[in-house]
Amino acid sequence: GEPSLAPFEARSGEAALPVDQKSGAAVRDAFSRAVLGRSTAAVRSYWTQRIFSGRDVPPPELDGDQAVVGYVASHVGAVGYVSSHATLSGVKPLAVR
Repeated sequence: GEPSLAPFEARSGEAALPVDQKSGAAVRDAFSRAVLGRSTAAVRSYWTQRIFSGRDVPPPELDGDQAVVGYVASHVGAVGYVSSHATLSGVKPLAVR
């Protein structure tokens, strides 16, 4: 089916804590298109509708790969995406193909 932006659970059964890259980041554009199958504008529109309806809030936006890696390393259940050249110390990488 179509990729979802809905909340999901980690294997532990706890809610996963997704984190996003800042708006305008090349890796965010690439992730949105390749994984979500949507443009970043479409993803922003989705979150605007969710916020307006009071149903949800978007993941926090962090400034760059190292900020994402640091967040994921320090928050149980956190998940994020980074560019292929990012240093991944302290986190478990998952490849998306």
